[in-house]
Amino acid sequence: MSTTQRTSRPTQGGFVSIEMIIVLIIIAIGVGLGLAAAAGMFSSSNANEEQRNISVIAANARALKTSSGYGSSGTNLIPSLIAINGVPKNMSVSSGVVYNVYGGSVTVSSTGMGFSITTSKLPQDACITLATKIAKNT
Repeated sequence: MSTTQRTSRPTQGGFVSIEMIIVLIIIAIGVGLGLAAAAGMFSSSNANEEQRNISVIAANARALKTSSGYGSSGTNLIPSLIAINGVPKNMSVSSGVVYNVYGGSVTVSSTGMGFSITTSKLPQDACITLATKIAKNT
C-alpha cells in the first residue's frame, strides 16, 4: 500500500506591502496632478473675471467724460464711479477704495482727456494675461 502525500500550494492572500506602497504612490501622483490642474483653472477663472471687471470699469469711466475731459490730471475717478454704480458688483468697495478679486486696490485716475486704471496684487501670470487681453480689446 502506498501513501501519497499531497502538498497544497499556499493561496495568494492579497496585496503585499510593496504592492500597496506602489498603489498608494500612484494614487498620490494622480491626486497631485488633479489639484494642480484645478488650481490652474481657478487662476484662469480669476484672470477672466478681473478682465471683465476692468472692461466694465473702463466702459463706465468713459461715461464720466465731459467736454473738458475727465477733470484735471490726477483726479481720482473712483468716487464718481461708485456714485453712478459703475463698479462691478463682484468687486468689494470699502471706504471709497475698490478691491479686485486678488484683494488688491483698483484706482482710476484722470489724465486730462483720458484716464488710467491701475490694479495691484495681481499674480504675475494674471498680470501678463490681463495686459495682453486688454491691449487686444482697445
